[in-house]
Amino acid sequence: MKYKKNWVTAVIIIILIVLLVRTLTQENDWICVNGEWVEHGVPNALKPEGYCVDGKVDNFKECLAAGNPAMESYPRQCMHEDQTFTEIINEDEDGIILMKNKNTGVYGCFGCNNEFCVDPSSAMEQVEETSERYCSPDFEVIEKQRNYCTPESREADACIEISQPVCGFVQVQCVTTPCFPVEETFTNSCFACQDENVLYYVEGVCQ
Repeated sequence: MKYKKNWVTAVIIIILIVLLVRTLTQENDWICVNGEWVEHGVPNALKPEGYCVDGKVDNFKECLAAGNPAMESYPRQCMHEDQTFTEIINEDEDGIILMKNKNTGVYGCFGCNNEFCVDPSSAMEQVEETSERYCSPDFEVIEKQRNYCTPESREADACIEISQPVCGFVQVQCVTTPCFPVEETFTNSCFACQDENVLYYVEGVCQ
């Protein structure tokens, strides 16, 4: 009889140990797989937010996910152990925008580059950048001169294949107004002026 009680006690202890191990392990938990949280078993908690790290830290995003703070720099940096990772910023989104003063009509460039930031005044409004007017990485407003095709250039029989790219502003038909010309890069000004829909052109390829 005593032996039977000991056996029952041992079984209960084993069951309790198994339940404890399952609770303390990832049997029913969210685990990190290739940077994403994956459901394992039936987790009691909600899915964790954000990126996760399941091993070696190889980039800025993983560095943040590992609990390291972002440094106040541009681009932002993050340090993990003895390595520093820099945030990759899309070159098309350099942080610099073209703005126009609604009172004076003067253009200016504002935002942040790799070194510092320039803040606009309340009178400035954002406008679209074009190949005719845009911002440089140094906050300089680049304005290119318009070149209009002469009647003689329109009537040219043939153009020489010389690579001197220009950006032509091509008039298009629109259902609604305002209707802005479409930018198109031509090999040189001769080819641009052969297109009767080109209103004018500026030197260089279209932005």
